[in-house]
Amino acid sequence: MADNDFRYTIPAEHLPATVISIKTSKDKSMSDGDELLEYEYVVKREGYVDDDKTALIARRGEIRATKDGVVEDIHVTKGQVIENDSTVVIDYKGCDHDTQYEGMCVMCCKSVPMNQESHVMMAHDATSLAVSRTEAKRLEHVTVDRLLNEGKLSLIVDLDQTLIHATVGPAIDEWINSQGGMPHDVKMFPLPDSSTPYYIKLRPHLERFLQKVAALYELHIYTMGTRNYASAVAKAIDPDGKFFSQRILSRDENLNMTQKSIERLFPCETSMVVVIDDRADVWQYSPNLVKVHPYEYFVGAGDINAGHLPKQDAVVKSEPVPPTNTDSTAEPAAKTTTPKSDPSDTSAPAAETSTDAENSTSTSDPVTVPAADATAKETSEEKQPKEKTADETEPTSPATGKPGKVIKPKAPVMDDNDNELKHILERSFLQILETIHEKFYDDREVFKITNPKKQPDVKEIIRDMKKNVLKGVNIVFSSVIPLGQPVHRADIWRQAESFGAVCSTELSSRVTHVVAAKVGTQKVSEARRRKHIKIVRPEWLYHSIGKWQRQNEADYVLPELAYKSSPTSTTPPPNPDDEKNVGGAEGNEEEDQGGVSEDMGTIQTINNDVWEDAAKELEDELGDLDDTDFDSDT
Repeated sequence: MADNDFRYTIPAEHLPATVISIKTSKDKSMSDGDELLEYEYVVKREGYVDDDKTALIARRGEIRATKDGVVEDIHVTKGQVIENDSTVVIDYKGCDHDTQYEGMCVMCCKSVPMNQESHVMMAHDATSLAVSRTEAKRLEHVTVDRLLNEGKLSLIVDLDQTLIHATVGPAIDEWINSQGGMPHDVKMFPLPDSSTPYYIKLRPHLERFLQKVAALYELHIYTMGTRNYASAVAKAIDPDGKFFSQRILSRDENLNMTQKSIERLFPCETSMVVVIDDRADVWQYSPNLVKVHPYEYFVGAGDINAGHLPKQDAVVKSEPVPPTNTDSTAEPAAKTTTPKSDPSDTSAPAAETSTDAENSTSTSDPVTVPAADATAKETSEEKQPKEKTADETEPTSPATGKPGKVIKPKAPVMDDNDNELKHILERSFLQILETIHEKFYDDREVFKITNPKKQPDVKEIIRDMKKNVLKGVNIVFSSVIPLGQPVHRADIWRQAESFGAVCSTELSSRVTHVVAAKVGTQKVSEARRRKHIKIVRPEWLYHSIGKWQRQNEADYVLPELAYKSSPTSTTPPPNPDDEKNVGGAEGNEEEDQGGVSEDMGTIQTINNDVWEDAAKELEDELGDLDDTDFDSDT
């Protein structure tokens, strides 16, 4: 008999008893303590009237509900005499109000107060439906058994700048009109509560990606867009509902305007849940998260649904590596037009390479377009660093090695030089998801033999995979983390540590890498004298984290160092005087106070004009930040 199944009988000491009143009816909801039935019984009392006589005294008894619930059946009638203590008078179903809808129990229809400690929401599309934690555990256990039988895990995916990029406004209308119609890979839809058309671009190779990953994971959408927006985008991505079905959670059901939570969908069991999103901060750097590079197609639009989200750390980008003269036909490393990147992104490239441009799936003609609308403009200005105009771009001349002005076309409204999902499909990201899935089920088979009570957990699998990416790397940052910001809380610092690196504030014998946005700082100068330290641009770290694979440091040499050495070298030729300066910041305080060594001063004098122009370009790229705004140690 279940705990909530009650079969009420009359106590043996009260028998025989006569039913004198039935206070309820079949299928009626009752509250704890409500009277269900009244009966009468007789007791003998000696000496009640005379000392030598026994009197019969009538007494009344009652049966009350011991819990909120519903009367399932009544087996007696008024006036019936009950003589056997095994006779069931009422069958009663107790109710824990496990499932509630708008303050009413779905089972017993009784009004009950919502208790957020005891009840949670699990439905994707409703905030009025809540279940008890006991019921949540039961439901999740059912889900786990089903997924295990299907050989799958759960995958929560973000929409904006993860699977698609969206924008609104008349500027796009004008551009489309100028093209003579809607491009085949751009979709438009209005929302029921707005006449403004929305335009979305699906990330390249998205359908193929969904097909592959749906074989391994049950997919859920979790977006900070509204319900109408989420439904419209889901219909564009998955018109037949074969990937997501009704598993769509929007901002309207999230109950939090700034944060996402796995527990909103999986309150009790997260060991089989993986998340992909372009932002880690909104997930509080969840161990279930696999962060992706933000996708931007409509240049300058940013994330149109991120206006209410917290500001992100600014991404510091170094100058592009200058082209070498080894190949006169080589293209410059930087694209002609670079879309703005998400400032919080510490896991992917800040700029695409020429190789990515060659692999682009779309070649739109450059078109100058104003901001799409006030919302998009506000979000863009809030999230994005200031982008240089064409007139401000001063690439280095391969012939002279000095900057020279080049007229470039203005930024187009669209830019599809995105190969993130191409990497996802061919090796990087999809391979990560496949590996997580494979390790989970491999571990499960091992635990069946070695430790039957233990179950695999994707959090542990993701943690171990990430820790191996930068294992053995000890990083010092130079001109990357703004001054005044606690370094241990900086996004770039936290991301590096989560991928296995050790981060330090000062150079020591254990440091292996200096991640620097520019040369000329004390840390860079000292690192150049220490032959074992690799000096790399921030993009090396972004790319290593983004692809979950340590990148070749030789491809990320600082521009100034690239002028003075081969592309694969990050240190100057040996200098006999270097031996006495090996102590650096720790062994030669007098030289540190001078800022840079004599040979560095000579190099900087020779390249003064070049560096001033490069510094100006970096400053324009980042906004109005100067050297004092970062951890500069010049």
